[in-house]
Amino acid sequence: MGWRIFILSFDQLIEQINENNKEQRDRGTAFEYLVQAYLKHEPLYKNLYSDVWMLSEVPESESVPKKDTGVDLVAKKFTGELVAIQAKFYDHRIQKSDIDSYLGELGKGYYAEGLIVSTTDDWGENAEQAIIGLTKPLSRIGLSDLRHSQIDWDSFSFDRKEEIKVKSVKQPRGYQKEVISNALGHFKENDRGQLIMAPGTGKTFTSLKVAESMAK
Repeated sequence: MGWRIFILSFDQLIEQINENNKEQRDRGTAFEYLVQAYLKHEPLYKNLYSDVWMLSEVPESESVPKKDTGVDLVAKKFTGELVAIQAKFYDHRIQKSDIDSYLGELGKGYYAEGLIVSTTDDWGENAEQAIIGLTKPLSRIGLSDLRHSQIDWDSFSFDRKEEIKVKSVKQPRGYQKEVISNALGHFKENDRGQLIMAPGTGKTFTSLKVAESMAK
């Protein structure tokens, strides 16, 4: 029962965005602010990013164009690298055409890696193929990741986005620990690798735990 209530709390935020914004563009903007708050406070990303800006707010010193070509937010890692972020407020399958312009912008020299955050876990086959073999790392955060966030969505308010409550630090589940162990073993002998996990099993969380372990 508790798990079900946990899921509904984030879904209610989606309903709130839909009810308070008549235009899809305004809904998308509201979701972008939610994504910014999420990345600033979700423990995994809070420890990864020193700053998370809306595209229009990126400091001039970062030399990032402000033209909207698919990138909605930009994060700066503690290492100084910039991450191009696209926020998708969708209730339908993500198609290749939905990410083409973003992938083109991701290829520019000022970005080191990419991140797509969406309110769906449903990706079309061509979209899936489009992100395979990219020259830069690309991570995804989907609906299941947002639902199972460490953020207490019940206490979230768009009027007080910085006043966020975070639950206890999330620990990997048994199958995720096994994946992490196998990945660490792989990278002892290889420079590159691809983590393949089923949707909803915490691929992004597991990937970050691998990176966290390798950095120690």
